[in-house]
Amino acid sequence: MKHKLFVYGTLRYPNIQNSLYGKLKPSIEAKLYNYKKVGLNIVEDFGEVVEGEIYEVNDKELEITDAYESEYYRRFKIETTRGKALVYQIKKTYEIN
Repeated sequence: MKHKLFVYGTLRYPNIQNSLYGKLKPSIEAKLYNYKKVGLNIVEDFGEVVEGEIYEVNDKELEITDAYESEYYRRFKIETTRGKALVYQIKKTYEIN
């Protein structure tokens, strides 16, 4: 199964993609409205925009990505300018204030 993944941080880096998937993932530019990027995280913020990319991953690549993001991140589906996609966000339990 194919999954659309919205990436806004390290998952955009070619060296990370090569390390995780053994190749660069073809991507398209996308935006996430009403969120802002804070360090390695995204947080809801009305009127803000996070620029990123969307690429497709298969089930195995999604498992690999889950392991990379670890227990510190949660994965959920969200609406982007390119339709619905999965995204990772730091779990509230691990937020640093």
